[in-house]
Amino acid sequence: MANKNLDLEQILNKLNSNNARYVAIFKLAGKVDLPPQLVERAIEVFVNAGHDDEAADIASRAGMPEKAKEIYQKAAEHWEKKGDFGFAADYAIKAGMPSEKVKELCLKAVEVYERECVFDDAGDYALKAGMPEKAKELYLKAVEVYERKSLESEREGDSTSILRAAYFAKSAGDLAAKAGMPEKAKEMYLKAINLYLKNHFYESERFDMAAGVALEAGMPEKAKEIYQEAANLYERMGAFDDALDYATKAGMEEKVKVLRTLIDLINETSADHTS
Repeated sequence: MANKNLDLEQILNKLNSNNARYVAIFKLAGKVDLPPQLVERAIEVFVNAGHDDEAADIASRAGMPEKAKEIYQKAAEHWEKKGDFGFAADYAIKAGMPSEKVKELCLKAVEVYERECVFDDAGDYALKAGMPEKAKELYLKAVEVYERKSLESEREGDSTSILRAAYFAKSAGDLAAKAGMPEKAKEMYLKAINLYLKNHFYESERFDMAAGVALEAGMPEKAKEIYQEAANLYERMGAFDDALDYATKAGMEEKVKVLRTLIDLINETSADHTS
């Protein structure tokens, strides 16, 4: 751990707010030797503000693992009392609480989320509870929900609704993948891609959004095809800088050479005319 022989308390006291001081302590924890009383006070402030993860992070990096565990355990108890069993389960896992307790909280979270028809979250906690078949059942229900939402949004037809439809289709694809249905996942990913591509209101982003889905879905050739389409479109429009950007992403080596040479010539002649 670094120690710059600095009077850290003096430096921190010169900052213009308590918030700045505690953020600085958060960023410095584990990197320099901090006075224990400052660390304890920062942890207390973050806990009181409801930032348990940040408080535990400070404790861990400051070499106080038991303090971090205590913070997580208290957070688990707090959220269990509040009836938010998902948060409670997550903190119980971080605290290293007994597996029986973790499973109990996860099962309660499944029950609540399933009753509220939040099937994707219910599926996640079923997995954490060690119930893969139940998780698959819930993920399939979630796929149906998101697919229906995508269709409903697409029918509305305006640009914002199309964007929302693409998001729902992508979500359905992710959940189908979790449920072990690769063909359904691919179908929904391709739908999301097509929705993004046809949304001309977001002209400057639509290709990147569509290619992003393809890359995340493990479809690099589809992403390359999208980038090629974008490069050709912008070249036809005379937007050579954008064309170069997409040609580079698509790995179109000859196209990149031609466009870069052209852009250099344009920039050189522009400079000559202004000098």
